[in-house]
Amino acid sequence: YRSLERLKQGLSFSEKVGTIRAEKIGEVWEVANRLMFASENAVRRAAEIVSVKSQAERNEDLVLKLGPIEAEAQKLSQDLKELAQINRYWTGEVLYSKFRDFHNLSGDYKIAYAAGDIKKLKDIERQIEEIRTSVIEQKSELLS
Repeated sequence: YRSLERLKQGLSFSEKVGTIRAEKIGEVWEVANRLMFASENAVRRAAEIVSVKSQAERNEDLVLKLGPIEAEAQKLSQDLKELAQINRYWTGEVLYSKFRDFHNLSGDYKIAYAAGDIKKLKDIERQIEEIRTSVIEQKSELLS
């Protein structure tokens, strides 16, 4: 009877830990997902501008058109960095490293934009999609 009670307590504890882990992964994922969309939007918009504008026009558009998008992406990037670090135990190292890689990548497009490097902008867009796919797969594995 005692071993049955211990088993029930162990299962109950494991279920609680699993529930907390799922909630924490969800919190980090929500911010990461919003950042991915904001970053993709900024990268896509930057690629459009670079392909049709001169350097002077790009600088003006950087402030006028990309400024608000960039401000949102920067805030979300910082939020993701902090939230991923706080919940590193719950997300696990693999998922944490994906969030960290994405945080690091999310600012790289500025350099490519300033250089007018459309090839690099397209490469960053591809990398964002690869990280998104990888995070979704990893998240699904952890929560199944």
